[in-house]
Amino acid sequence: MSLVIPGEMFGFYYQIVSPYLTYQVFSKEGVLMESVPITVRDNVVMHDFAITENYAIVMDLSLVIKFKVYSLQSILPLCKRSL
Repeated sequence: MSLVIPGEMFGFYYQIVSPYLTYQVFSKEGVLMESVPITVRDNVVMHDFAITENYAIVMDLSLVIKFKVYSLQSILPLCKRSL
């Protein structure tokens, strides 16, 4: 992964199918320079990230989204993942 360069933009792309999370780096011009799938085992609720000069930090927490439960029962599809 690249170092932080002034003007770069970083993104975390999240989706409901694997790979659930992808880290992306864009140039100053908005061109996608790098796209890296990040392995997480479930649809984890992710809302906090950090970027340093050398690292992109992702928190793989234990709150997961169970979309199958939501589609079948119309209830909030959040549950705690067993570790």
